[in-house]
Amino acid sequence: MPSPEPSLAPTATRSNVGSDFVLGFMRNNAVSSLFLFLTGDAGNGTVSIPGEAFSVDFEIVPGDVTTVSLPSTTAVFANDVVESNGIRVTASSEIVAYGLNQQSFTTDAFLGLPASVLGTEYIALGYLALSASEVAASSFLIVADADDTVVTLTPSLTTVGRTAGVAYSVTLGALATYQLLSDAAGEDVTGTVVRSTNPVAFFSGGSCVNVPFNIFACDHIVEQIPPTNTWGSSFLTAPLAERQSGDVFRVLARDDDTDVTIDGVLVATLAAADYYETELSSFTVHEIETTNPALLAQYNKGSTADGVRTDPFQMLI
Repeated sequence: MPSPEPSLAPTATRSNVGSDFVLGFMRNNAVSSLFLFLTGDAGNGTVSIPGEAFSVDFEIVPGDVTTVSLPSTTAVFANDVVESNGIRVTASSEIVAYGLNQQSFTTDAFLGLPASVLGTEYIALGYLALSASEVAASSFLIVADADDTVVTLTPSLTTVGRTAGVAYSVTLGALATYQLLSDAAGEDVTGTVVRSTNPVAFFSGGSCVNVPFNIFACDHIVEQIPPTNTWGSSFLTAPLAERQSGDVFRVLARDDDTDVTIDGVLVATLAAADYYETELSSFTVHEIETTNPALLAQYNKGSTADGVRTDPFQMLI
């Protein structure tokens, strides 16, 4: 995969704080409760979902978190279909936004990225599908910021008539959504390359996955993925509290010939859109470095890994 064009070079300021957000909710393993949590120093704004004929005003009280409940139908369930489930959050001053997709025994949250951070090139990062069913799929979601956005996808897996490695395009209007779900156990959207003619928001994870694949029990995982021109090359990891059997990590490469070192030891050389997965100790901080920009995710294991009452989630480092 070629490196991003010079026009995609990062701007001087990249932050999760902003006054305009384009967001969406991927499929959970069943109908779920959806929430946005908004916080900041002051101000007010509006959460709108034109495709759901939904609009609600909010006020930010310093020191508090404002909760906005969304229609459950906002979550995108359709596979390989263009719909209108995108969410826009506008505020009078800069705020922080994060979303919660809550369903009994399978819940995850994501940090929202403002429209100023959105880009035109992404690579999916999720996990292995637990089964052929959509309720346990590996998946990603695209939400367009503007009309006439042409998105070209090169999937890493064969699914629903799409062939691995064969590019195809979809055209999205403002706040239109497009989701792709795996349809076979062990399949993974990780490594799917997405490029668009206008900036889009991109979410990736799975409806309900085991981490690792053979460890019970499954959970919904999701993160809003930053565009490739914002990725880094030096990371510090911390073990998750109370876990006894280590955490799972994935390093996803943007470019060819990306060397990955952990604590100074070379562990992999990756091609563009390829990833390296490993388990690291529950009791040690680790340093991960890459010779080209990369994305690093940490995964919480299923509860049967060590008997701790917790299930998978995905978070970016």
